[in-house]
Amino acid sequence: MDLFGELLDEEEDAPLIVRHPMDVLKEAVEDTESWNKDCAERDEAEAAKTPGDIGREKAEMERMRQLLEERGVNLDYDLPNTDEQEEEIFVQSGNLSLEVEGTIQLSCYCKKGQITAYKGIKGKCAMKCPGCGYYVLIDYDKMVVEPLRLHEPVRRVEKED
Repeated sequence: MDLFGELLDEEEDAPLIVRHPMDVLKEAVEDTESWNKDCAERDEAEAAKTPGDIGREKAEMERMRQLLEERGVNLDYDLPNTDEQEEEIFVQSGNLSLEVEGTIQLSCYCKKGQITAYKGIKGKCAMKCPGCGYYVLIDYDKMVVEPLRLHEPVRRVEKED
């Protein structure tokens, strides 16, 4: 096989293995349980961090960045969530605060959707409920939710002969 001008070795196809669907399902369930366990452990470790731990991690990231720059690696971009001064200036400008104004319950079919509104947010926003897929219009000024009708029902018209 030729790829980007280089000849690659041909690999033999693996023999087809027929497995019972229940075996495949059991393996999928085990993989999912393992993945969920790993996520839970990672979340617990993240929640157990103290402000000192977070400060040490930021300092370590900054040392790594300086080391890379000293070695000639050009970092022309800002790493996400590292510019604390810019974030502080934005919060002090009064455009947005990190204080919660309230939680708005979505008026959809599943009644499980909710959105958190922060102080300083204004206007309206259309949102699809992650649970049932129903669209609502959120009015942050009034802190209310209205059902949103995007399209009229589709009717099929059949041609008579």
